[in-house]
Amino acid sequence: MTQDSAPPLSDGDQPIRFGGYVVAVIDVLGQKEAIRALSQVPQKEAEQLGFVKNKLRASLTVRNFVRDTVLRFLASYGATPRISEFHLLDFYRQQVLERSKAHPIGTYLFSDTIVIHSPILNNWNEPGAHGIYSILAACGSTMMTCMAAGVPIRGAVEVGWGLIWDHGELYGPAFLSAYELEQCAAQWPRIVVGPEITRALNEFSRLPGFTDREKIQAALAKLCQELICNDFDAKPIVDYLGTTMRGMVYDDKLRDLFVRGLSFAVGEHERFTRDGNSKLCDRYAKVRRYYEERKEFWT
Repeated sequence: MTQDSAPPLSDGDQPIRFGGYVVAVIDVLGQKEAIRALSQVPQKEAEQLGFVKNKLRASLTVRNFVRDTVLRFLASYGATPRISEFHLLDFYRQQVLERSKAHPIGTYLFSDTIVIHSPILNNWNEPGAHGIYSILAACGSTMMTCMAAGVPIRGAVEVGWGLIWDHGELYGPAFLSAYELEQCAAQWPRIVVGPEITRALNEFSRLPGFTDREKIQAALAKLCQELICNDFDAKPIVDYLGTTMRGMVYDDKLRDLFVRGLSFAVGEHERFTRDGNSKLCDRYAKVRRYYEERKEFWT
């Protein structure tokens, strides 16, 4: 995935570049029931508008909360990582660093799903890991914030080929791979990391470091690798409560986010146990265990 993109295509008006992208697909859990409820529209016309507005408002409020959480992180932190975090002071070059960050981040919504994407090539057609870093970190921050708010999400991050289509929509195998991982592999509240991410980060981390750009990319790749861990079923996930995430985000409110997230996980586990829902009981038991095993990092 660190190869140059394919030659530009054309839709008759402007070139369309088909190249490598990192993409995250985040699904807001529990929204299907809210969407299905919209089909139960009252028979009386006078009641229909209020019904749809109220039901739709509740569903969209939750979805937009997740979207806005992603955008806030990218605006305040994810697009400009602190240079000290990946040990670049000895070979810092302002122009090289700025070029390494020139991987634009795009987001869009469809139904109850949020998509985040970034090209592997920067604006100078140089391959880099900054887009992967920004999206992994954004997913980790969003996961922590949403769990604390009692809004469970599930997602996946993957690298693949694609192109940007109408209104910033990513089309192609990159999106499909991330979508299938979210649907089939994630299963409970977590962000699964695809195998092509691992392969791409390994490539960047093995750069020989002959130039400042190579040193920056190798250091970024190492930081990304530290944001990933293997979950209980051996699937790689974004380690949103790990020590690297804890050290990256400087915020006095983080301890409260952790405590509220743990409380939500415990509450859902106990609720599904009482209800006799063995599937969701087992899944939230894993989320609860993930929190409890990282408690020492946050309290």
